[in-house]
Amino acid sequence: MTDLAFADVDGSLDMLLVPGAVDLHPGGPVARIDQEVVAWVKATAPQARRVASVCVGAHVVAAAGLLDGKTATTHWSTAAQLAADHPAVRVDPDPIFVRSGNVWTGAGISACMDLALALVAEDLGEEVALDVARQLVMYLKRQGGQSQFSVPLSSPPATRRDIDELRMFIADHLDGDLSTAALAARMCLSERHFARVFQQETGHPPAAYVEAARVEAARRLLEGTDEPLDRIAGVRARLRGDPAPGDAQAGRHHARGLPPPVPHHCLTLSFRAWQSRRACRSPAQKEFRHARFPDPAGGFGLGAELPRLADATIVLIDFQNTYRSGVLALEGAEPALSAGARLLAAARAAGAPVVHVVNDGGPGSPYDIRADIGAISPEVSPAEGEPVVVKRFPDAFHETGLEKVLRELGSGTDLVLAGFMTHMCVTSTARGVFNRGYRPTVVAEPTATRNLPAPDGTAVAAATLRTAALTTIGDLFGTIAPTVEDLIS
Repeated sequence: MTDLAFADVDGSLDMLLVPGAVDLHPGGPVARIDQEVVAWVKATAPQARRVASVCVGAHVVAAAGLLDGKTATTHWSTAAQLAADHPAVRVDPDPIFVRSGNVWTGAGISACMDLALALVAEDLGEEVALDVARQLVMYLKRQGGQSQFSVPLSSPPATRRDIDELRMFIADHLDGDLSTAALAARMCLSERHFARVFQQETGHPPAAYVEAARVEAARRLLEGTDEPLDRIAGVRARLRGDPAPGDAQAGRHHARGLPPPVPHHCLTLSFRAWQSRRACRSPAQKEFRHARFPDPAGGFGLGAELPRLADATIVLIDFQNTYRSGVLALEGAEPALSAGARLLAAARAAGAPVVHVVNDGGPGSPYDIRADIGAISPEVSPAEGEPVVVKRFPDAFHETGLEKVLRELGSGTDLVLAGFMTHMCVTSTARGVFNRGYRPTVVAEPTATRNLPAPDGTAVAAATLRTAALTTIGDLFGTIAPTVEDLIS
């Protein structure tokens, strides 16, 4: 039951929550758009601290112009309609909810329970949100980056009941022996016949399906806990099996009851999770995503689309005097600083939040932030109210309060990075941004690095190293804007 009519609402709102409705047509559900509701939402939203939509309510929010230039989600069945009706909106039909600045969109009714918990966490903290989840007897608190489709649900129901039962068994025993041989024995079939039947019923080879299910479980741990990779590698995700004969280090860990040492592929766990989700999408999802977000030639990354500056948060990394002279002087530091100043001015003009990051090496070091040598260069010095985050590791997120600062600023998914050095702190932070579910964009022009000795005794030129670092970022972790003007335009 409603308490007020539209005309009864006046003054500022804490949150404007927009539900939606669909009309059923032979071709599928179509989101209903009531122009009176759209007009009211458009007029009321500027007075709200934040706006959120439930399911196909995203269509109403988009019609009100609140999602232009932003990333949004909605129920997968109407995502194509949202993208077609509103080309200025970056529609992602996969996650259960998306935040872009002060606008949140949820994928569906049950997914919006997770959205509601995220809103509680933002206002009152993670501990309170988990208490609420327990009170509601929710199975778990999911993060927004999770897919609308879990691995068991991503394939159509099998025509054989025993295959469907086996899929549920796999989901419940991810830390067990799920080799093709073990699964075939459970089905009382030969390995060859079992592999053929499983592929026919699910569309995936048994080993690929098990890998995707384990990666999905690991991704939930990565997104929903603070556990380190080595511990996650040893929990139920178990991307690696029992220690192989002759693996002395793994054997010692196993004998002492410790998780196995982190295998190489765990270091790219987020990439594997992304791949598995991509591999297990329905044909309709794949067709939609390919039309909207085609993979760049020669890379697996997030695409070449650059964010709108007004919708992004700018993170300036280590623009310190350290790199302008002395042993750590960078090639191209002065032009990069000039470009950084242009980026900063454009961000301020667009009203984008700006965060400054500095590296503190301690008193007497070249990174002493208490001395002029470690101070932020005056061309890009912080304005009043712009937060400064102090770090001691290349990744600006590691053991810092950066993530909390971003939450307090109301940052969306897009983070724009620039600074020193390209191959070290910029690259490390771009990976940290990607691993935490944000979308990093690195502006190449305001970055610089220095010549480095190679292992074979030769020297790697700074320009070569910078190009290689940016290429690595662009291959997977983020998008690259060659110049400040490319981002602004």
